[in-house]
Amino acid sequence: RLMIPTALEMTEDQVLAFLQAITAPVFIIRPETGYPFPAKIIQQRLAQLKKVTVREIPGHHHVHLDSPQT
Repeated sequence: RLMIPTALEMTEDQVLAFLQAITAPVFIIRPETGYPFPAKIIQQRLAQLKKVTVREIPGHHHVHLDSPQT
């Protein structure tokens, strides 16, 4: 199922609009060697969040399984 295209393919403008609408605090845990998203896109998306904390920890794509104690 992960390989099947989604029925809801959002444009980047739509993604940014959704992120702007989030009012709750957001805590993002990112692996140091995770999926290689372009840094520019990550920064644009993070900038839309009103209250965001980002923490990078050692790990890979499934960082929650790599270091569950962190």
